[in-house]
Amino acid sequence: MKEIIVSAPGKVILHGEHSVVYGKLAVAAGVNLRTFLRLREDSLGEVRLHLPDVGLDRSWKTEDLQHFFSERLCNPLSPSQISDDLMDRLKEFSGISLDSSNTGHLAIIAFLYLYGSLAWKNGKCISMDVAVSSTQPVGAGLGSSASFSVCLAAGLLSSVALISPKQPLNGENTMGTWSEKDKELINSWAFEGERVIHGKPSGIDNSMATYGGALTFQSGKIVQLKKMPRLKILLTNTKVPRSTKVLVAGVRTNYEKFPGVFGPVFEAMHGLSVRSVETYNQMADKADLEHYSTLQDLIDINHQLLRLIGVSHPVLETLVQESSALGVHTKLTGAGGGGCALSLISPDVKDDVIEKLKTVFREKGFDCWETSVGGDGVLLHSNFNTIFTVPKTFRESL
Repeated sequence: MKEIIVSAPGKVILHGEHSVVYGKLAVAAGVNLRTFLRLREDSLGEVRLHLPDVGLDRSWKTEDLQHFFSERLCNPLSPSQISDDLMDRLKEFSGISLDSSNTGHLAIIAFLYLYGSLAWKNGKCISMDVAVSSTQPVGAGLGSSASFSVCLAAGLLSSVALISPKQPLNGENTMGTWSEKDKELINSWAFEGERVIHGKPSGIDNSMATYGGALTFQSGKIVQLKKMPRLKILLTNTKVPRSTKVLVAGVRTNYEKFPGVFGPVFEAMHGLSVRSVETYNQMADKADLEHYSTLQDLIDINHQLLRLIGVSHPVLETLVQESSALGVHTKLTGAGGGGCALSLISPDVKDDVIEKLKTVFREKGFDCWETSVGGDGVLLHSNFNTIFTVPKTFRESL
């Protein structure tokens, strides 16, 4: 039985929230809260999809899928966008309401679209069992749907040998990855999965999940940073719901009302992003406490600017104040209005301080993870025994 295990990271915005809408530079990094996919080919004549994080399990007979698709949906080496008609037909085929915008339902459609485009051998649909779960919260602005799409693309492309790892995995080498050319194909298919789920994605999240490290984004142009240190952070989810659309619209209204005030703020945010990239480049060669001091200052200034444009929230201010009292620097990440915040853990911050901070946050009802940014993108794993962060729900679903 052929088994493929892949994982991909989430993402956080380090600097440039909201100002990126106005053509300024934003910086994003991969966060080592990963999504995992296990794909097993079998001869049972079924395709089974398990999504324990959102409580969904679906199965289809391969002969029914074969009849529905009739042939491969498109050239697997040249990804194309799903049509509105096919989207509706896949929803009907799966018993999903045509007007459903439920993320779990759209994830099913994304799976079927990529499956119908990629999972063919000798002109027939492949029988398989697929399970996907994540260590990152769903819907918290950390790119969970993109890491899902990247895992799908990498798993399905691997199953039909359209991509191959740089070197075979064995007992000693428990992780592998792919060439830049293969990653380009993974990323392109993941973007199509994101289109199914989000309609008009920027491409930032799937690029981050594919390549890892960090990237900049400005006026539609994505550039991978060649140098990015791995930074320890505490990521905290306030669990306060917010609408990115509403927050962005509110900033737009104020910008149009006070362009002479908001314009310079966005310029300052741009300068922050530029300075952070310069600092990351320096730290990748040799990091010292002075570099961390610079990053701490940038985090503090950035949060103040985000608060100035009205996208903070009382719970986020609580996080910042509690962190500051212990000498830790924190800012909101993403759209704001709740959501998540990140705290930089510099080398001079003692472990007991971080434990105390986590205790304070959890007592207030927040979820928090001690993790890192700037690490690996999509990876191929040899077995579960070497992956210590695989979610419990994932192991229980297998």
